[in-house]
Amino acid sequence: MRGLCTIAFLSGIGGTIAFTLMAPLASYLGMSPSEYAFATSLFLLTSTVSSLVWGRAADKVGSRPLLFVSEVIFVVSIFVLLSLTRESIYLSNLLSGIASGAQPIYFSYIARSKRQLERAFGKFNALNLVGGALGSLATVLFSSLFPRPIRFTYSIVFALLAYTLSLLFVLTLENVRPRPRRLGKPSREVAGLIAFEGLLALGASAGIWNFDFYLTLKYKSGLKSIGMLHFFQLLLQALGSYLSPRLASRLGTALAYYSLTVPATLMVLLITLTNDFLLAYVLFILRTALMNAANPLL
Repeated sequence: MRGLCTIAFLSGIGGTIAFTLMAPLASYLGMSPSEYAFATSLFLLTSTVSSLVWGRAADKVGSRPLLFVSEVIFVVSIFVLLSLTRESIYLSNLLSGIASGAQPIYFSYIARSKRQLERAFGKFNALNLVGGALGSLATVLFSSLFPRPIRFTYSIVFALLAYTLSLLFVLTLENVRPRPRRLGKPSREVAGLIAFEGLLALGASAGIWNFDFYLTLKYKSGLKSIGMLHFFQLLLQALGSYLSPRLASRLGTALAYYSLTVPATLMVLLITLTNDFLLAYVLFILRTALMNAANPLL
């Protein structure tokens, strides 16, 4: 688990830096809302489709080689951003989407852990989020020290370093071949969770993934304010990921999941209704923290 958690931490740094600078960079390059939405759509589409390929391939060749390949693709997806062009944003989202499809392979390692599953995933997720919080702080630092577009370049280079280090730790993992299992008919509780999660994913793809760009357009937010937004939300997410398994042990998994996600969903509506930057900022931090704290329970 140590090697896996180290990868989660380093990937959190690199991935969050890339995600944090994407909207400010798009705004700097003069991208329209429809162009930015197309870029995020590329990420969501390729991550969904590629997950089917990664899983089947892992059954045949093992998990470690594919994790290494996915991390290399992540490195390339960040490297192309160094050109600071619109095309690089499209290509980066396409490549990072392909690499993100391999995320379930990490879960197969967690499932083999001797720890309680929910607590093991909570620790993995929390370290990934703490790394992300540090990555967000790095973008704030570079934004404070350097003008545009140099701040983008330094942020990208720092993300590349973090992801390159994670490659070394992938090599330390055991190469396992998950045993394919036939899925039985889900219970009503599980079917309800899947259906509700599907509705949330539909709403998220339509709006939440573009929220950073929404801030840059409506409130003229830059890399510094978006970086601080991600820093606070990731710290709260890390805390929530650590505490949510304990909430589940008291309330039950399904009730704990709904108690976190339903209020978070309502907060999205409030964000769209307010014209106050600070209120929208706080609501989004709370919404994202609650929603992602529920992830270990799935």
